[in-house]
Amino acid sequence: MSRSATARATLSLVREGEPALARRLRALNELALTRYTSFAELCEDHLRRGCEILGLETGIVSEVRGNRYEVVAVVSSLDGLVPGDEFDLGATYCAAVLQSGGTVAYDEVGAIEALRTHPVYVNMGLESYIAAPIRVFGRINGTLNFSDRCPRRRPFESWDHELVALMAVSIGRAIEREQEQRELEKQRALFAAIFDALPDAMVLADEHREIFQANPALERVFGYAPDEILGKKTRVLYGDPDSYERAGRERYNAGATVENAPYLMEYRRKDGTVFPGETVGVKVCGPDGELLGFLGHVRDVSERQEAERMKDELLSTVSHELRTPLTS
Repeated sequence: MSRSATARATLSLVREGEPALARRLRALNELALTRYTSFAELCEDHLRRGCEILGLETGIVSEVRGNRYEVVAVVSSLDGLVPGDEFDLGATYCAAVLQSGGTVAYDEVGAIEALRTHPVYVNMGLESYIAAPIRVFGRINGTLNFSDRCPRRRPFESWDHELVALMAVSIGRAIEREQEQRELEKQRALFAAIFDALPDAMVLADEHREIFQANPALERVFGYAPDEILGKKTRVLYGDPDSYERAGRERYNAGATVENAPYLMEYRRKDGTVFPGETVGVKVCGPDGELLGFLGHVRDVSERQEAERMKDELLSTVSHELRTPLTS
């Protein structure tokens, strides 16, 4: 359900004007304002409040994968149901929720001839039931359902349907946040593994060019331990102040348009020695394009340049010898 649909459902609750309305709206408001420490706590609170408001003995948050129905969270006065329990989807009332894609309610299952032989009714004797689909990123992930062994003394009303649907939306959004957080943590772990494993110095600096992360190779290349340089300007790494200022004007600013091709720059180690570094510097931007900082990759090419110098000297010597006539 979209935010606009949620708003319309809430307004329809207000228009009902029934005596039970205030209690339902207060519960929805409290659920929306509560800061939960875990998804399990959120589910338990939604289920407990739902059972109290609807006057039903059991509340379940389920996850459906194919034909398997798994209990994710449960609040019940009955014994036997625990998180992790699995059932065939077809053996649950929730199969009808997935088929309809909307809220399903039964006031008295025993009065519905087609359901008298249903496994849930036969084995558990559940007479009253109301459930709504939990959607995660637009797809049905499971159900929020409430049930009781007694028939309803009064039929489920429209605001009961809407209450359960809105609570299902709340749980669905919590699942989305959890999945996004897990994906973010996965991406962070992957980045950290690559960042730390690279043999060249890697430096992350903010938009003011203050270092907030560096990899272990920084110590081998520059002589600084990563935690020793955090919070310092990248100026400490440059061979001279002019090079630092020039790099800032050309590359490390929000408006820089220079290509991210490798370039050579002189850097200064902690012990004061200067060395040539092959560098790639890129801007790091957020999803909306805002500048978050800069990533610098520095490879010490001292040995490579020395090898090239020796090769050039050798070629020059050989060329000179070939051009010089042999003498007896």
